[in-house]
Amino acid sequence: MSTLKVSLLQMDCRIADPEYNFLTARSYLEMAAHDKTDLAVLPELWASSYALDRVEEFADPLVDEPTPDNAFGRFAALARDMNLTVAGSLLERADDGIYNTMVVYDREGRLLSSYRKVHLVPMLQEEEFLAAGDALSTVTLDGHEAGLAICYDLRFPELFQIYTRRGCRMQVMSAQWPDLRQSHWQALVRSRAIENQTYMVACNGVGEFDNIRFCGHSAVVDPWGEVLVDAGTAPGVYTVECDLGSVDGIRQAVPVLATRRPEVYARAEEQAAAEVPAAATV
Repeated sequence: MSTLKVSLLQMDCRIADPEYNFLTARSYLEMAAHDKTDLAVLPELWASSYALDRVEEFADPLVDEPTPDNAFGRFAALARDMNLTVAGSLLERADDGIYNTMVVYDREGRLLSSYRKVHLVPMLQEEEFLAAGDALSTVTLDGHEAGLAICYDLRFPELFQIYTRRGCRMQVMSAQWPDLRQSHWQALVRSRAIENQTYMVACNGVGEFDNIRFCGHSAVVDPWGEVLVDAGTAPGVYTVECDLGSVDGIRQAVPVLATRRPEVYARAEEQAAAEVPAAATV
């Protein structure tokens, strides 16, 4: 299928209140199911919001199917109950730490893919509470590859470039991006779509915690950089169709990927590394 219908669930997630947030998610997923969406995307850490000082309380082991008493299992159950493929990030408890992990569950509640946030936010001292992921992840959606990313990852173009070289026609991202840097959010989401000639599906939250307000403006941007939907600052469900079958034609019309010069970039990287003063590497 070349067309994928996507719903952005722009939630006002209550801090440290998973039960309220699960009820909200269920309500929004019911709306997305009514829209007959193919993929419903939720914000970053949507179940607990940014309660970083309580991650031990809200983290659960990753599970690959519906189960009670586990945030991932309950998310999988929502996917099954609503007959939807869902994506969003939750706190994962692992043997070596707690991760901010994006998961994708299919219509039967089976785990399709998971991605641990690679780039932690230094401004929030996330490294004091969370472990950083060390691998990239893609997911197959109706025969099309999509890359997974979380919030601060948006600032690192290399991640999205790698996904594109792996054949991704879409990038799916959950976020809780602050109002203070709304202009960055909107510019970067469009930039990642344009430079990689992919669809960018970016679901952000609204509301606030600790005097930090999230900016909303969840968006779907096409490979030309056209904003197909911008959710503004209101909570709700925003649905749009993505014509993934058009991506190859766009890449042929403007053959950016075909005219890359990786050998030049590699030499320049080596030269730059050799020229860095010793003090700058500390």
